Amino acid sequence: MSNSILRTKNKKQLFDIFPLHFRIAFLSFSPFIKRFFYSSPELYQTFNAAAVVVSLDGKFNSVAAYIAAIFLLITYIRELPLDFLMMALPSVCVLVLYQQRDPRQAVSALWSLRFLFVAAVAYGASQKFIGYLPHEIEWIYSSAGMVRAEGFFVTYDVRAFSFFAGVPEFSLFAVVMAYLSWIKRAYAYLALSAFALFIAGSRGIMVSAGAASLMAFVYLRLPKTLSIISAIITPLLFYAGTVYFVSLYNIIDRLQASESRLWVTGTFNARVTLTDDFFTNLTPEKFIFGDEAANIFFFDNMFLTLNSAFGLFGLIALSCFFVWMHRWKSNIFFWTLNFSYLLYSDAIFSIYYLYIVLLANSLPSQFAPVMAREAPIEAASWGLDLTRLRGSLNGAKSP
Repeated sequence: MSNSILRTKNKKQLFDIFPLHFRIAFLSFSPFIKRFFYSSPELYQTFNAAAVVVSLDGKFNSVAAYIAAIFLLITYIRELPLDFLMMALPSVCVLVLYQQRDPRQAVSALWSLRFLFVAAVAYGASQKFIGYLPHEIEWIYSSAGMVRAEGFFVTYDVRAFSFFAGVPEFSLFAVVMAYLSWIKRAYAYLALSAFALFIAGSRGIMVSAGAASLMAFVYLRLPKTLSIISAIITPLLFYAGTVYFVSLYNIIDRLQASESRLWVTGTFNARVTLTDDFFTNLTPEKFIFGDEAANIFFFDNMFLTLNSAFGLFGLIALSCFFVWMHRWKSNIFFWTLNFSYLLYSDAIFSIYYLYIVLLANSLPSQFAPVMAREAPIEAASWGLDLTRLRGSLNGAKSP
């Protein structure tokens, strides 16, 4: 066990009163119950507040608190919409009070929910091929959630979100289960995870998983500085390839008539338009201080959203977030996945997404630098030490 984890365990925690597997289960599956109460703002917001409380489990992080305070100050000075503040505040609370987890504990808690994941995929399949339940349709059109109705329907096709808060959360959980399934050689769950990604139809997660997989396998083969730079450049290249090349040059014209969201290029073209508009109107003043005229709710890109709302400080704060994650000796797969996916979405505003991706970042990584030091022959030859890692994970128990 690393010294950083030992230090974390010895610190007094403020909200560490819920078992980790309960936290994951509540954040992942309670939205199903919450949607029944969409017409009652009081009950609906009670579930949201409960999710925030359940996700707070760590020692007070003073650095994150300082950044959060500046965010709130800029929000007040610039008179940003109250909706934006209410959307961002829960995520800020999670970052200020998040506890890094022991890798074995993270594995045990996440893998213990695999049977619930089976049920979630089955329910998601019923949404995809049969349709949403009446109260889910009403919830979608009520605008009680973060995503507008257009985000759930593509022609006659629908997007499955199962019990989860939305499509990003369902897709992320599927990637987490796929990662664990691969390590544990549970290939049935791996196939199930791939099916879950298909019915969710989140191309951003799929592309990000591709970038993360590539980085994971080449991470140890690169010098340290170059590996970090590559972890940033690789998602950007994937982003350029999918958003610009695919949409502008129409290399999938023969699939344009498909009803599946996976092959509808309209949303890619919309991202291109938004990005082009952003850089066309960008000035040094807007880059440094933000753009008061920009509609920060419609970028589908966390980097552009924060720069428009907070200027250069927004990008610095987001960079601090990724540096903070990397200091954990993080799982390079999920670090890259998160960095990449934020190019396609603003999912970090969802505590249901944020908590799971932070926990996944604590999962043991066969690609971590520490393994290269402990098993140099295997690491140099293969970039990973599957034998030792799988043995460790199969015997993992919660501390």
